[in-house]
Amino acid sequence: MIQRTLDAYIVDPNDKSVFMIQTTLAKRHDAEPGGSKDLRNKYKGYTFHYIVVAGEQEIEIPMPKAIDMMWESRWCIHADEKMLFPETMTARDIQCLPRYQAPPDQSFKTPTNSVYISNDNDSIKNTFVIDPEILVPDNLRNPHILNLEKDRGHPQNVMLTTRGEVDVKIHISQDATSPEAMWFDIKSDLDNSIKVHAPPFEVAGPSYKLSASSHRGNLFIFVPRDRTALVAVSVHTWQGCPVIVSKKLSENLNIISEEVGECGVNRLPQENKYVIGSWDDDRKDEIQVLDARRVYLQYNDEDFEKPVFGFWQRFAEGLGLVRYA
Repeated sequence: MIQRTLDAYIVDPNDKSVFMIQTTLAKRHDAEPGGSKDLRNKYKGYTFHYIVVAGEQEIEIPMPKAIDMMWESRWCIHADEKMLFPETMTARDIQCLPRYQAPPDQSFKTPTNSVYISNDNDSIKNTFVIDPEILVPDNLRNPHILNLEKDRGHPQNVMLTTRGEVDVKIHISQDATSPEAMWFDIKSDLDNSIKVHAPPFEVAGPSYKLSASSHRGNLFIFVPRDRTALVAVSVHTWQGCPVIVSKKLSENLNIISEEVGECGVNRLPQENKYVIGSWDDDRKDEIQVLDARRVYLQYNDEDFEKPVFGFWQRFAEGLGLVRYA
C-alpha cells in the first residue's frame, strides 16, 4: 500500500505563511517530523499550515509530538484518484485539441446592433444576434461605445469587458446584407471564450473584426466554416503566446509569420500572423488577439472539451497563492 506519494509546500511571503502539503492513498498516514523541522528552520517567523490530500477513504493521521505544536491549522482534503493523478497530456494530445459541440448556426433571439457590458467582478455569459442594419438611437446607446466609434472612425457593435470570465456566442443575423464590417471588442482578465456564427461568404453579408484579450487566462475562439480570416496574435513575453489549433481547422490554416524568443526591449510587442481559408477570397474576417496565456482556435461546430490543468496547479490557485503575470 502506498503511504505517501508526494510532499510539497507553498510559501506565501506576503502573509508569511507556509502550506505543507502531503498526498496519500493509505488509510493511515504518518506525518514525519524531518521535513517539517527543516521548514521551520528555513522560514523562521512564519505560520505553518498542514494539509493532507487523501483519497475517498477514512484516514488516520498520527502527529509526532516534535511538530504537533508548530501548525496554525491542519486540514484533510478528500479527492478521487483522477484528481490526485490526472492523465498526462502529450504534445500530440495538445495539438489535437478536443473540440466543442456548438449549437446550430442559428438563434431565435431578437437581433440588436449595440451591446455594451462592463463588469468588475462577475463573469459575462450570453448570446447575441447582431444585425448591422438595425439603427439604435444614440440616446439609448452607451457613451463608451459612442466615444469609441468617434475615436476609431467605425461602428462598434459589441463591447464587453470584465475582470471575470467571458463565455459568449455572437450570431451575425442571416438577414444582414450590408457589406460594412462589424466590430466586436471583448476583453477579460480570466478565460475568454468567443463563438462566432455567420453565414458563409457565398451569401451576401458583412465581415467581422474581432479584438479580444484574456490578461490572465486562455482565449478560446470558435470561428465559422466557409469563411476566410486573418489572425494576428500579439506577443508580450519571451515564451510567446502558444496558438493551439484543432485538427480540422489546421487543414485550412497557414502561418504568415511566427516568432518566439529573442525578445529584447526594442522588439516587443510583436505579432504572429496566420490566415484561415483561401487567400483568393476578397472578403476576410479579422481577429486581433491583444493578450492571452494561450490561444485556442477551432471551428464552431467541432466538439470541444475545455483543457483541465493538473490538480496541484488548481489547488494552489484555489488557495490564492498563485498569480499569473
